[in-house]
Amino acid sequence: MHPAEAALLVRGPAGTPVLLQVERDGDLLEIEVIRGVIKIPSVYGEIIDENIAYIRLSRFGNDTGQELSKVIQVLSNDDPQGIILDLRGNPGGSLPTAVDVADQFLDEGMILLERFGNGKEREFESDDAGDAQELPLVVLINHGSASASEVVAGAVRDRERGILIGDTSFGKGTVQVWEPLSNGGGIRITVARWLTPDGEWVHEKGLEPDFWVPLPETSGEEFSDIQLQAAVDHLMGRPVLETTPAESG
Repeated sequence: MHPAEAALLVRGPAGTPVLLQVERDGDLLEIEVIRGVIKIPSVYGEIIDENIAYIRLSRFGNDTGQELSKVIQVLSNDDPQGIILDLRGNPGGSLPTAVDVADQFLDEGMILLERFGNGKEREFESDDAGDAQELPLVVLINHGSASASEVVAGAVRDRERGILIGDTSFGKGTVQVWEPLSNGGGIRITVARWLTPDGEWVHEKGLEPDFWVPLPETSGEEFSDIQLQAAVDHLMGRPVLETTPAESG
């Protein structure tokens, strides 16, 4: 049986029991498990080689800002020499969360500009109370970094708070709202476009990294995260081995 099929048989309403039959050393055991809601954190952090704080955001959910603040506080106990913020493969999420995340790294100033179809504009700004405003910063991006990820990366770049390393981001520069439908479904309606602090609209073109470092087309044991290594090298003052899109093609 495929693992996905097994998962469908196990899933059910939270609080209800499910009986699992497990084979162990030739014996069949029956184990009753009470189903529950599994909450997967959106922020992961650790201290990596050369005392660098590595923080990965998988999405911009409602609790991401609080999770990020806690991770930064824990990692700060090791007095890291710099921070790597990994937004690769992060498709985005809540705009207020993106502002909250950017505010952790930026001092007072603009994060993004929201421009509506009728010409009205709204600025989103950071204050001076972030938890990670001083340490050197590198943001990792790739083609899967979209929307809210690009908000944060664009603000970091334009405010000269840090540099971007990796591939060109996805390029989603619109703001959408969710409207429910009478049949229980819904529709997303584009209401505005957002621009970086320097007024750039990234839609359908993405953000260009400061150091273009594409990952090799390998996987498994042969895989080497050269983008992460490039970020470490930059923070440690070593040359970054980069290429260009033309060279990689």
